[in-house]
Amino acid sequence: MHTSPIKKAVLFETLEAFAHTFFDLSKLVSLEMKELFPEQSLDYFGQFHIDVEASHTAIGGSDSKEIEEIQLSENEHQETFELVEKLLEAFNDHTDEMLSYAKKYPLKKSIALVEV
Repeated sequence: MHTSPIKKAVLFETLEAFAHTFFDLSKLVSLEMKELFPEQSLDYFGQFHIDVEASHTAIGGSDSKEIEEIQLSENEHQETFELVEKLLEAFNDHTDEMLSYAKKYPLKKSIALVEV
């Protein structure tokens, strides 16, 4: 199956946006966990990972002006919209699963919850 460059770009940009959202929130948990459990490291969920992610972009060298100038047919627009919707559903399912796990297996020490 051939995937068009447009769909690949939409995929990468959408995943990058979800990653930024996830890591911006998970770094707060990472900081609190470090205070509660200083012997354990959650680098993947913390600032370290955000810094690594910030050192690259998914679509090397592209800027937003180039992306905004891409013209899509009505069919391409619908297909990319559906792709983003599927990715959003998967992201929501993932975060819901993480929340369910956290509720099922709470920490012995409490951490503050952040309302988003």
